[in-house]
Amino acid sequence: MEKEREFKTLLRRARQDRGVSLTEMAKRLDCAKSKIWSIEEGTAKLTEDIVMEYERVLNVSFSENGIQSLATQPYVQPAMDKTKEIADVVKPLWGFEFRSDVLHEHIKIARKRVWLLESWFGHSLAHMEQAFLASRAKDIRILLLHPESDLVGRRAADIYLSQEVVKEAILRNIKFFHGLRPYLKRSTFELRLFDVLPSVPLFICDQVALVGYYLHGLMARYGPWLEVQMLDGQHQATAFGVSLQQEFEKVWDVTPPLTGSLAKLC
Repeated sequence: MEKEREFKTLLRRARQDRGVSLTEMAKRLDCAKSKIWSIEEGTAKLTEDIVMEYERVLNVSFSENGIQSLATQPYVQPAMDKTKEIADVVKPLWGFEFRSDVLHEHIKIARKRVWLLESWFGHSLAHMEQAFLASRAKDIRILLLHPESDLVGRRAADIYLSQEVVKEAILRNIKFFHGLRPYLKRSTFELRLFDVLPSVPLFICDQVALVGYYLHGLMARYGPWLEVQMLDGQHQATAFGVSLQQEFEKVWDVTPPLTGSLAKLC
């Protein structure tokens, strides 16, 4: 009981430190304000789902060592003698061909978030649909390249495709996510279309990130990929994981919500 009370104190402190009121927290969690009070001060039983919801809306990670921010921690360059730690956090995947089934499995088992940043998805959307329908992720964010962006022509030229082919692929992706959205009622879902130059294709599922490269002359799915653990063995945010999360958030923040005809599609 004492340990649970201490953890409830952590929840309250994390909320207050981020300037989130009881009313605002209730709105974010879609519940009554009295429930938030009961979680933090009263007799409500503390469950894993509650903790994960707090982590999701406050963008923190809770551990026995306290509160670990996943959004504001600055990047720290690992020292050269940290090679083993880096090896524990990052591992290469799949040689030179992206295995979409690995991504789909991460989507299926996600409970907190699925954040995907990619110019467009050229692999099997049918299998991705099955993965999303099986997922319990509460926070789903999709970033695709805007089909009217000048970057469409530049990326198309990089990989020896016509601009029309790439634009049509992006539009198919938009329609796919539009059709998927009604079936994700238990999740907060949003699609945005970016018009900035992304550094990497990036897929974050809970605390695992899959990151590739935009190489000249090669579609991303045919290049090398890495799997990055966002948290280490002590549930502390890893430097690599923090930098990847910040990259996604920066692109998300500078990309406005959809309006106009594209918003009607989504």
